[in-house]
Order: sequence, then structure tokens, then C-alpha cells
Amino acid sequence: SPKAIPATPEPVSYAPVTTAPVTDSPVTTAPITDAPITDAPLSPAPVSRPPKTSPPVSYGGTPAPTPALYNIVDTAISAGFDLLGTALEVTNLADTLKSPGPFTVFAPTDVAFSDLGEDTLNALFNDHDLLAEILTYHVLTVAVLSTDLTVGDVATVQGEAITFTMVNGMFVINGDVELGPVDILASNGVIHVIDTVLIPPSLNTAPVEPPIDYSTMSPVTHAPVTMAPVTYAPVTHAPVTMAPVTYAPVTMAPVTHAPVYVAPVDDDIVDIVMSLGFDNLETALVVAGLDDTLQSAGPFTVFAPTDAAFSDLGQTTLNEVFNNRPLLTEILSYHVVAGSV
Repeated sequence: SPKAIPATPEPVSYAPVTTAPVTDSPVTTAPITDAPITDAPLSPAPVSRPPKTSPPVSYGGTPAPTPALYNIVDTAISAGFDLLGTALEVTNLADTLKSPGPFTVFAPTDVAFSDLGEDTLNALFNDHDLLAEILTYHVLTVAVLSTDLTVGDVATVQGEAITFTMVNGMFVINGDVELGPVDILASNGVIHVIDTVLIPPSLNTAPVEPPIDYSTMSPVTHAPVTMAPVTYAPVTHAPVTMAPVTYAPVTMAPVTHAPVYVAPVDDDIVDIVMSLGFDNLETALVVAGLDDTLQSAGPFTVFAPTDAAFSDLGQTTLNEVFNNRPLLTEILSYHVVAGSV
């Protein structure tokens, strides 16, 4: 049966405990010798990193704007095409090339304009119609990148075509005009730089030359001409036997003879031209440098236009012919035949 627990616990007596003294035995530590450590070379495995992409930067929640392009005229001027910019302004073509377009402009450098020569350049900038015709020969009414170029002819705003060909793998214009740099983008088209001013074919036969100032020309003094004596060899005619001829009656119409000018023996053709009052012809011979030729021994036959004949050409044509020495020489020599006819 379970043991009853007394209401009052009995006192507990503890036996005395005796602790034995503790003696620590000596501890001997063995010396430590560090073994040499040899570092093996490390060969890190190649790390393949994904391409780094930078997220677009946004300030205040609004993307940064793309820089705006200028129109063709402002783009050309900002790129240093000073003479082209001036030419466009004086010919009133600048406003056209600032319009929406699109356009392609083959832009000559300032050096290309300078290569025309100062006299030709001044003449061009003083003739706005001619300058505008040359400038519009550099413009297409469509935007054509260099990657869109093809071999062949392309019509310009001026009306005549420019011709693209391939030379050593590069496109050239009209046989020898090189492009570069190309694809300068504008808001209303594209600019391609060229190293030569393009001249329309219809103008190539009449180069621009400064007008001649006749007031500064010195008077012309003609050297005397001495005619060598002419000795004729005797001619012996073989005897001729004539068959009898019966003539039908002939009624002669009256003949009116034009006046005949008999020049002095010592006068050459130029002297005769002067004495007969062919003033425009005389001036033309001097300007063209043909007077010395027609004062030589010859002989020559000259079909001499009167002053009125020259005037019939009109003042504008007359000025253009007298200001174009090669053309004037070609026209005058067309009036001369070698030999006395």
C-alpha cells in the first residue's frame, strides 16, 4: 500500500564531505613549426557577362528630347559653306531651300568656288540669273542618300541632268566630280559635299569672262606693208582650131554695176576695212587678235559684215560675242577664205 507522507518532515542529517587537494600536473607544449606554404597559381575561369545596357535616362518623368535638325540652308552655313550660303541669299534661293522640300543638294566647298578664279567668281555673283541657273543644277527635288545612288542620269531643278558613274568603286558626277562627305542630314533633305562647282552642259561652251573695258585699250598702229614684186612666167599657148559657131540672137538686159572700191596697192585688208568705215569689224579683228594675220602676205578673201550687220545681232548678243574672245575668233574666221576669190 502507498506509504503515508508525514505531516511534519523528519530532519535530514548530511554526512561531512572532505575534498581532496587538487594538484595540477605540469603541461608541456610541443614547439610549433610552421610548414612553408607555396601558393599555387590561380587561373580564374572566364566570366561571361551579358552586354551592358543603360536604361534611358528620364528627368522628371520626361524623356530627353532628340536634337532638332536645321534646314538645308542653315545646315550648310553652320558647316562652313560660306560662299554657297552667300550665293543662295543673293539669288533668292535660300527661302526655297528652307521650305519643307524634300531636297538633295550637292554642295560645293568654298575651295571649289575659289577654283573658278576671282574674275569668273565676281562675274557670276554680279549676274544673279546665271548664278541661279548654276546653283539649281546642284539641286534635286527628292532626298537621295548615298546608299540610294545608282548609275545613270538624274534631272536637276535647273532642267538638265547630272550623270552618275562608278570610278574605282566610288560614285562620281559628270565623269570626274567626287562626292564626300555624304549624307549630311537636314530637316528638309540631305547634303552631299563635292569638290567642284557643276556647270550645266548648255553653259560649258560659253565660259564666264569679265567684260572688256575698251576705254583702256591703246590705239592700234598698223605697221606698213611692203608688197614683194610679182614676176609672171611666160605662157605659151598651143594653137587652137575653132569650129564654126552659129550664135542665136541674144537680148541683153541692162546691167547695173555696184560701185567698186579700188584700194591703193600698198593697203592690206585691215587698212581697207578701216578706210571703208567697217568700225565694228575692225574692233572685232583687234579684240580677236586676227588683225596681224590679215596684215600678212596672204592672200585672203574676207566677207566683211557692215556695222549695220553687227547691230542687227542686238546689243545683248553683241556684248556677249565681244566678251568671249574664242567665240568671236571662231565667228570672224568663218568670214575668211585663203586665197583671192
